[in-house]
Amino acid sequence: MSILWPAPQLFFAVVEPDAVVLDIAADRYECLSQAADWLQVLEDRSLQVADASMGQALVDAGLAAQSPPPRPLKSVAPPDAELDPAAGGALAAIMRAGVSQAASGLRFRRLDLAELTAPLEVRPERGLSAGDVAAFKSASAWIPFEGECLDRAYKLRRYLHALGVPVDWIFGVRTWPFAAHCWVQLGSQVVGDNLERVRRYTPIAAF
Repeated sequence: MSILWPAPQLFFAVVEPDAVVLDIAADRYECLSQAADWLQVLEDRSLQVADASMGQALVDAGLAAQSPPPRPLKSVAPPDAELDPAAGGALAAIMRAGVSQAASGLRFRRLDLAELTAPLEVRPERGLSAGDVAAFKSASAWIPFEGECLDRAYKLRRYLHALGVPVDWIFGVRTWPFAAHCWVQLGSQVVGDNLERVRRYTPIAAF
């Protein structure tokens, strides 16, 4: 039994009977077939490898390292609640959300995934309200180029972070058939998405 760490810009999730690897730099997923027999991802995102030869194979392939990364990888709390109100909110809040989404949309189309998931500037924190999410939803109806979950979650994360709400951007996967999804979460509360949909996915990375 040995403990390894994902190589830089790589993230692992075990979705039995396989494991999935997210390569942020390359913006792609890879599947390690039947890896659940010898690999576990621990709460701190380290890799517990039961087979020494397979562990060495991960290192030799550049997928894993023997020392932890300089910045600890974020753990993900299992989601157990949701905050997904209907659209609404005061006009000023909706306008602020609209400006945020427009600016984030320009950044989204210009940056690659590694740049999109980079840490955000630390801000004074405050709590989350249903009104924050409702205003964001109202503004979304007026913003062109509304995209899939990656686009929506990126915009919501930046909007809430600017308000001082320390949310995480979660990436999740499932297999057979393969699918990926991402959402925003505050602690164990899913924000702006459906709890039951999110629970179909195994978290692979948090930013």
